[in-house]
Amino acid sequence: MRTLWGFLRVYSYIFETILCVMGLLVCGFGLALKLPLHLGWLPWSSEHLLAWVLSLSLLGLIAVALATLGRSRALLVLFSAAVVYLLLRGLFLNTQYRFSGPADARNSLWLVLGAVAAFIGSWPLFVRRR
Repeated sequence: MRTLWGFLRVYSYIFETILCVMGLLVCGFGLALKLPLHLGWLPWSSEHLLAWVLSLSLLGLIAVALATLGRSRALLVLFSAAVVYLLLRGLFLNTQYRFSGPADARNSLWLVLGAVAAFIGSWPLFVRRR
């Protein structure tokens, strides 16, 4: 059981890091090319979306770094829960967002399931106390 939990913890760190780096890259390209960012599944308007994605990506990287160092695992739990909430609400509970086909819906489902697994792995259970 401890091995599975360790795998989920490492998976959580990797998943959240990749997600945040992708957010930073999207924001970087948006700023460099001066293009408006439009992600219909996120709850913010396009003029505020760049700032929100950039801020959340930086916050996520800080949360992963602190959790990796063993400083504040609760911040990673909160960030992982927010990621699951935003993905679930934006992709599946949003009445304005439409999938382009079954493959798009399936990929979104895999993304949400991956975020749920990262959320489970972020819980600070089975952590050895010094």
